[in-house]
Amino acid sequence: MWLGVFIWGGGFVPIRILTLDREANRIIERNLRRNRNLKLISGLSLLCLSIYTIVFETANMPERTAILVAILFLLVGMVGLYFLLHALLRYDSQRNHVLQRLNEQPDGVAWVYYESIQHFPFGIQFLQINIIHIRMVNQEHISMMMREEELLELMRMLRREIPSASFGYSVYKEQLYNINPDLLINMKEHKN
Repeated sequence: MWLGVFIWGGGFVPIRILTLDREANRIIERNLRRNRNLKLISGLSLLCLSIYTIVFETANMPERTAILVAILFLLVGMVGLYFLLHALLRYDSQRNHVLQRLNEQPDGVAWVYYESIQHFPFGIQFLQINIIHIRMVNQEHISMMMREEELLELMRMLRREIPSASFGYSVYKEQLYNINPDLLINMKEHKN
């Protein structure tokens, strides 16, 4: 985005304001919404399961067993309620915080990398979790779970939009970031 500034004696000088691409914002919003929906579904499922079990299933059990099962499913219901409230109450503030940080201070991004965690029980891929990590100059850390194809697309866009940031993970970059995040700004990519 371009913004013009009038300088006394110098005339009108255009200044480029760094903001993220609309497509990058759309990917981030879609993933935050997906994570919210996953929390809503998980929370409602756990809450409904606990209510059903406490109301209907404990009626046929002996008293001690019914009390233990009820306490156990009260805890499950609390976890479900936590997910539900977290999804309903924190979604807007989280979305606004992430997008505000990345749109208002893209030059404050020091380091971007992602990790892919794959679970292979008995040699069969069961689950793959992809997390993008955005580390800011002020030591703030933003991380989001994403699908791999969207994550790679967002990384490509961020690399184009924020050329001063360092991309990719290495132990060397982590050490530099822990010493001083400014050391990663405009750092040439090292091969480790």
